[in-house]
Amino acid sequence: MIIEGRAEKPVYVWISDDEVEFRDASHVWGMTTRDAVEFMRDETDRSARAIVTGPAGENLVRFAAIVTDDSRTAARGGGGAVMGSKNLKGIVVKGTRRRVPIFNEDLFRETERERLEKLQKDPHLWPETPDAFRGLGTNCSTYVWYVMGHLP
Repeated sequence: MIIEGRAEKPVYVWISDDEVEFRDASHVWGMTTRDAVEFMRDETDRSARAIVTGPAGENLVRFAAIVTDDSRTAARGGGGAVMGSKNLKGIVVKGTRRRVPIFNEDLFRETERERLEKLQKDPHLWPETPDAFRGLGTNCSTYVWYVMGHLP
């Protein structure tokens, strides 16, 4: 999903199958991520899935995370600040299809191939020992995130 531009006022995106709505989020702007998720689900569908940014993202803190409805985070690269810069509080999704079609499958596959080649060429990015990531966890990926420009 690519969201371009900046909304005039805070919004969240509600997606239900092929329907897409930008909804007013002024009333959830400033809320914690957990409260915002609950509020947006109450307005849409309790079984929907959601990602949001919190006050850090709204205030453009460079390392602000994107938080999922089950409190997991996409905490690399300041994605929450990007959402805040667009006045985007969150995205709430409820679908009935098992697979969402890729808009440009050729471009997607080419991009993935290029990323994999880049990873495999650097021994720091692609450890020779298959257990490196399992044994070291997130620490093993710090260099990966640095090279890809995802660290502040």
